[in-house]
Amino acid sequence: MTEASDQIFTGKNVEAAIEAGLAALGLRRDQVEVEVIHPGSRGLLGIGAQDARVRLIPIQQEQAPEPQEQAPEPVEESPPEEIAAPEEEPIATPAEAEEILAEAGELLQGLLDRMGIRAKVRGYQGEKQEEQQEAPLILNIEGDDLGILIGRRGDTLAALQYIVRLMVNHRRRRWVNIVVDVEEYKTRRERQLRQLALRMAERVVRTGKPVRLEPMPARERRIIHLALRDHPDVITQSIGEGEHRRVTIRAR
Repeated sequence: MTEASDQIFTGKNVEAAIEAGLAALGLRRDQVEVEVIHPGSRGLLGIGAQDARVRLIPIQQEQAPEPQEQAPEPVEESPPEEIAAPEEEPIATPAEAEEILAEAGELLQGLLDRMGIRAKVRGYQGEKQEEQQEAPLILNIEGDDLGILIGRRGDTLAALQYIVRLMVNHRRRRWVNIVVDVEEYKTRRERQLRQLALRMAERVVRTGKPVRLEPMPARERRIIHLALRDHPDVITQSIGEGEHRRVTIRAR
């Protein structure tokens, strides 16, 4: 089953979903960027099983390398697919949101206790962003010396969020947009990235030269793309592979 507008594909597992998408698009594995929306679940004794869902983003190749590089890198020019939010079922009522927050907060608190982390979880509903269907449910971890929960480039925090989402989604048999944060690190980081995007866009307009940002995870690249999506004078591109993938800002 395929949602062509979003290039989302499903399968019994992630690999099956990727294969289905590659066949539908007529592309090879090295010609797409894969974003796992839902890893799928076998359920309990086959009950409540869910298909895996992935988004395949075609990668466009640069025709010429940048002057300082010896070879071209895979390039993707911020299409809508890269900045679209995963599809989740709308939360019907504020009471349901509170119920999910309480359940998710209890699960996260249990994980922290087992990790020996002295912290408390505060749950609340965040603000709806332009690209989201509805406001996310945020679990903010509060305490002292919690940098260990963030990790390099937020990798540890991303893994913790992934685990909590899996547990909640498995219980609920649905996809809920839950965000796990530490002392509002993500909120501060998003604000910093938006300010950085605007400053670098001004530099590109002033000098006429492209600016390459530091390598970032997909979530942070998405913030840059969104911040400059409607800018009249610049465009953004994701360049590179894996941990080295970064955003380049160019004049239109």
